Amino acid sequence: MTVPRTEKRKIPRRLIGLILALVLIPVSLFWNRLQGEHDPEISHETRIPSTVGIAAGTSESPDLIPMYIVGAVARPGIYHIARGSYLYQLVETAGGLEPSAAAEEINLVMQLDSSRLIRIPTREELAADPAAAWLSDRPGESPMIDINHADAELLANLPGIGPATARAIIDYRTENGPFRCIEDIMKVSGIKESRFAKIKDMIRVG
Repeated sequence: MTVPRTEKRKIPRRLIGLILALVLIPVSLFWNRLQGEHDPEISHETRIPSTVGIAAGTSESPDLIPMYIVGAVARPGIYHIARGSYLYQLVETAGGLEPSAAAEEINLVMQLDSSRLIRIPTREELAADPAAAWLSDRPGESPMIDINHADAELLANLPGIGPATARAIIDYRTENGPFRCIEDIMKVSGIKESRFAKIKDMIRVG
């Protein structure tokens, strides 16, 4: 008599995969939660204080003083520099010395502690007048142009005042006498209120 063989039933692979997924997903979630309880909390609000550009023991806004530099420099004009800066730093700000500048006669490491007008002479100017001063105005005074005594070169460095208008200013004071107030400069041909507004804080009468 033949005994019938018991057939082994095969479990479908898809069912096995589903069972594994149902088991592994909860385990994974539990593990992640457990890890999160031990990890240090990271705050995204933390900011690193910036110290770039601020030297220890100094204020964020340095003590600036106006300096008026003219003569043999590339860009004559008024510049605001930190009190205690050296003359060579002011010269660099003004574009550097012209080739004709009498550099060997200038103390480029002089410290600048107060407002003043600085005139950089050329070698030719010093040859013609060895006593020509390259520092003008008294220290501490506002670096303003005295429109009653300034020469054409100084006047021409004022904003909006070129060589022609500078010559007109000198001609006017020669014919009419010194200016009594800075507003009188508007009596010169070519200088109206708009141009005067640009220079009124840079001129004085002496």
